[in-house]
Amino acid sequence: MAIYSYIWHLIINIKHYFQYQALSINHCQVYKMSISYEYNSNHGYIHTKVTNTVTVKEVLSYIDSVLEDNRINKPFYELVDFSETDNFDFGYYQSEQISNKLAQLTKHKKLQGTCFVATKDIAKGMSNIFRVKNENKGIDMQIFNNINDALVYIKNTRE
Repeated sequence: MAIYSYIWHLIINIKHYFQYQALSINHCQVYKMSISYEYNSNHGYIHTKVTNTVTVKEVLSYIDSVLEDNRINKPFYELVDFSETDNFDFGYYQSEQISNKLAQLTKHKKLQGTCFVATKDIAKGMSNIFRVKNENKGIDMQIFNNINDALVYIKNTRE
């Protein structure tokens, strides 16, 4: 019986170890492996990469990470790359939570706008949902087919 107890505790400790390792990754660079971002202070934008299937909880946590990122201390654009996104585990009505959180990002971190890079139909559809949801909130949202066009837009808008 003692051996089973020992094995059980070993399994629990291993589980906690890997959970801790996953949480100890610098959240400014990687969040849950499906959303990561890099801040480019010289050009005033965050390059956000979304892969696999993304959930509302992940997006909200990502926005919280940006809100807490002390490096971001001047107005910026967000370039969201959906080229490797497979699916969205939420829809139109749940996207309101994200819109409300983006309003906080605009107020507290001076988000000037978002450029979506959407190559797949599902990403184009969700990008359009975000654009429509935020039309009246003063957040500039544009949709592009490639990163280069989005970067040109950001550069021209910031000049």
